[in-house]
Amino acid sequence: MSSTTTIETISKPNIGVFTNPEHKLWVEETGPKTDHLKAKKGDDLPHGWVTVAIKSTGICGQDNHILGHESAGVVIATHPSVTHLQSGDRVAIEPGLICNDCEQCLTGRYNGCEKMRFLSTPPVDGLLRRYVNHPARWCHKIGDMSFENGALLEPLSVALAGMERSGVALGDCVLICGAGPIGLITLLCCQAAGACPIVITDVDEGRLQVASKICPRAKTYKVDTSLSPSEAGATIVKMAGDIKPAVALECTGVESSVANAIYSVKFGGKVFVIGVGRPQMTLPFMQLSTQEIDLQFQYRYSNTWPRAIRLVRDGVIDMGQLVTHRFDLEDAVKAFEAAGDVKSGAIKVQIQSEIDAKKATKKFEKNRLKDSLEKRKEVAKIKQRAQVKAKRKARNAKDNATASSHEDKLVVQRPRKAAGNTFADMNVDQFFQGGFQLPELKTKSKPHLQTGKRKRDAENASAEGSASSSEADGQLFSEEEAPDGDENGTDNHQEDLDALSEKDPDFYKYLQENDAELLAFEGGDLAEADQLSDDHEPKKKRKKSKETIAEDVDVPMEDAEDPSGQIDVTMAMISKWKPAMAEQHSLRAMRQVVLAFRSAAYVNANEEKELKYAISSPDVYHQLLVLALEHVPTVLQHHLPAKESMAGKVRIATESKKFRTLTPLLKSHLAAVLHLLENLSDASTLKKTLDSLVPLLPYLLSFKKVLKSLVKSTVDVWSDPATSDSARITAFLVIRRLAVISDASIREAVLRTTYQGLVKGSRVSNLHTLPPINLMKNSAAELWGIDPAIGYTTGFVYIRQLAVHLRTSITQPTKDSYKQIYNWQYVHSLDFWSRVLSTHCSPSSNPSLKNASDSPLHPLLYPL
Repeated sequence: MSSTTTIETISKPNIGVFTNPEHKLWVEETGPKTDHLKAKKGDDLPHGWVTVAIKSTGICGQDNHILGHESAGVVIATHPSVTHLQSGDRVAIEPGLICNDCEQCLTGRYNGCEKMRFLSTPPVDGLLRRYVNHPARWCHKIGDMSFENGALLEPLSVALAGMERSGVALGDCVLICGAGPIGLITLLCCQAAGACPIVITDVDEGRLQVASKICPRAKTYKVDTSLSPSEAGATIVKMAGDIKPAVALECTGVESSVANAIYSVKFGGKVFVIGVGRPQMTLPFMQLSTQEIDLQFQYRYSNTWPRAIRLVRDGVIDMGQLVTHRFDLEDAVKAFEAAGDVKSGAIKVQIQSEIDAKKATKKFEKNRLKDSLEKRKEVAKIKQRAQVKAKRKARNAKDNATASSHEDKLVVQRPRKAAGNTFADMNVDQFFQGGFQLPELKTKSKPHLQTGKRKRDAENASAEGSASSSEADGQLFSEEEAPDGDENGTDNHQEDLDALSEKDPDFYKYLQENDAELLAFEGGDLAEADQLSDDHEPKKKRKKSKETIAEDVDVPMEDAEDPSGQIDVTMAMISKWKPAMAEQHSLRAMRQVVLAFRSAAYVNANEEKELKYAISSPDVYHQLLVLALEHVPTVLQHHLPAKESMAGKVRIATESKKFRTLTPLLKSHLAAVLHLLENLSDASTLKKTLDSLVPLLPYLLSFKKVLKSLVKSTVDVWSDPATSDSARITAFLVIRRLAVISDASIREAVLRTTYQGLVKGSRVSNLHTLPPINLMKNSAAELWGIDPAIGYTTGFVYIRQLAVHLRTSITQPTKDSYKQIYNWQYVHSLDFWSRVLSTHCSPSSNPSLKNASDSPLHPLLYPL
């Protein structure tokens, strides 16, 4: 079954959530009736209509009567006239029904339809029910997007309409009034559009913290209601670094907030009101008039849903952090109470209806499932370790007995050639155990982290050569815990699972849907990760039959291997890997994807590399890149969650066995990403690749050498004049995130590399390169405020260097010394340090400072 379809079982009555003018809420049965839906026939539906099982609905303050107009679900019945949708399709519902006859409809601005029937607006019922009939034209396919994100497409459409009509452009200073759901989604849109700087305001500090989390570079301002609109506007301008916003996007509809926006924007600027307010307002007319400020409004949206779906699907807009509360449909009244309670901290509340399950199963899931799964996993691991230990002990005893029985023959037959041939088939442990009868030592070898091509001399049986080859094989376990090559070591566990399917079929079915990796147990949760080095072993040792290769990657045998011995990646394989990583967080699938992604990254490399997979199709190449960049960080976060403190420190269990085991996978993936960065030219792919680095940073803090390579590659992208602004901003966000969470040594390396990149990127200055250079200077200046102590030491070194060059040109006026200061790089460097100090030493731009001298960077004023 495709990941984009869902089979719906109809067993519950169709209930809806109702309200009245007194705002009383209640749940009762509504249409269409369940008995009629069970037939799943669409013949009696209106022409062009479908029936949708609603899966997720967001709560909006504008809902009336039957509530809900932010919904997504799955199609369960279609009228015969509908050809582009079928049962099982996942869709998001656009809630406006238009006439298709008026001028607005015919000109494409159907949001102004004279006969618009907008769901949840009396007398039209809303979508907050279990099943609903709706025109297929307004049901938009969302593919494998979650129903949660599908329901958020409606508020995203509101924000997109505002972005389009307000004309926000790259580099514009933008003010967003209100940090509610619409304001926060508008913030994400402005961030994606390259607005800079961005200021967002609200009266709630908690919502402003959410704004800072989803867009770290946004400046937040908690509205002081005691200030006049002109005073509030002046404060907002200071927050923006004394830059008046070109556009203010007002998302509250509150009169005082609109007035604050009017006093904030520049001469000839625009105040665009997205929020819905009172029927009448008092606004500062003369401020609008004398400053030539455009005051513009928005009413819903039109033609935005396809764009909204693309933005979410491709990861340009990530709304995952906005849904804070989730409730079942039966608990809808509690959901509205949470949405209306300021103390609940709710941003977006959704009411979700899941596929039916037995009451006993639900009770078990709630009370005992988690503990049962953990216990079964622990028992399975203990059994497997005991079996592996017993097998190893038996095998070692057999090897010792064989060595003892042949000892006399080895002593008699001592010609060098014969002895050499005999020892060539033995490893170091067998040699010592057989020849000298030494007790077996239990040692733990460290993982070998090299990702390049390995060579080993099979003829060399010396202790040094064998020990190094043991490291090259990437052994990740101690001798007691090392997985055995014999698959029979897990027979008992497999028998237990088979018995479970007969004794408890309901629980077994649940495991199939929710914990498939436990049922596909092959040597513990991380047993596959230790085989990362398979692609580095000599071909004769890892050669497999086509049947084995096909079984490993779950593809048909005839498609498994090309003539070169590599596995040809197909769309079928990617379709198999994607749900395994996205839904089951499978480490096996991640390992295969990492190796395939490595092959894709080096597909055009000149140097010879021994790669396990081959990429022959552009579509496969694209889908593989998207899969790896999106889901490898997700799987890592699932198995090794990163915990961030209030101070910004990130903690990961680096001493755990899981982290040590996943380290080779992580380093291999990062090496491929960095190689890819050096060869990418497409702006959107480059941006997506950089975006994927942000969630990986916490896992790399232990590897300083790797981090320095990452910083250099990212700064190269950031400082390249040919880089697009969106990719440049994304690269800076990677650099900034690393500076925030890293220690002092890495932070200093980040600052040094960033400054060197800025100087390098400002070599050529003209009409076309000045905007990106200014963007680099403004963004880089922010880094020196993260750790002022390190900022001072690095700043002093470089400012002193500039002073030395200037003094040399004065005291020793030669042509070369003159060239050292009379060039664009020197001028931009002086300007950059001026911006650093004005940003972090000025109380007007840094409200936390009472006096300029309070800043640790203030002493740099004198050498500058």
